[in-house]
Parts: sequence; structure tokens; C-alpha cells
Amino acid sequence: MRHVVFAACLCVLAGCSGETGQTIEGKVTFSDGKPLGQGYVVLSDGTHSYNGAIKSDGTYKAENVLAGEYKVGFGGVTLGGTDNTEGYMEYDKEGNYIPPPEGTPAISLIKVAMCNPDTSGLTVKVPSDSYDVTVEAP
Repeated sequence: MRHVVFAACLCVLAGCSGETGQTIEGKVTFSDGKPLGQGYVVLSDGTHSYNGAIKSDGTYKAENVLAGEYKVGFGGVTLGGTDNTEGYMEYDKEGNYIPPPEGTPAISLIKVAMCNPDTSGLTVKVPSDSYDVTVEAP
């Protein structure tokens, strides 16, 4: 009996819940085909949330995503701004950070509503043949 209980505990710790996800890969582009080259994609169904960093060519990868339909949002998609430490950062030739002038507003690369999965209007279904997404400029 102890062996059965021990095996059951190991199964729970190892993730034997039967729910295993898959790695999904896609590309985030504007309608003109240019990639959104920074930030991260957020997939949310209200219960589960996954994210994947967006590379400079617009590609992203999210791992262990369970099957289902997900609303899509984005983070880290602003440039500059003194109130935005996660946004674009400028460096001089020696690699020193150049802070933006005081009071500089952050500039969003996409429509602000697209940052929130609940207001973006974008969805992806897992599994699917494509996880590419098109975003709109502000």
C-alpha cells in the first residue's frame, strides 16, 4: 500500500494529470507584412495563460500550451518613455544607456487595445495549422 501511495505522489509531482500541452510557434506582423520585432505574445483563456517572446523577425514560441481557444494580447510593445523601463532602450557607441528626455511619453507600436487579450479581438485555437497573428499600428 505504501508503494501505491508513493507512486501516486510521484505521479502528481511529475505532472501526470493527463494534461500535456504543445509548443506553438507563429509570427506577429503588421498588415503590410513587416514584423512586430519586440515584446511578447500573451495567450489567455481565463484559466490558463501562456506567453512567448517575440524575436526581431516577428516569430514567437509558447510552450506547453493546452488545447483550447485563447484570446491574444501583447506586452513590451512600447518605445522609450521615462515611465517605461521595459520599453525600447537606446545606447551610445560604447554601450552606455541613454535615457530619454524627462517627460518623454512612451510610444506604443500597436493599438493599445491590442495589448489586452480581452480587448484585442484576436484569438488562436490550439491545435491549429497556423499561429500567425496580424496587429494594427496605432
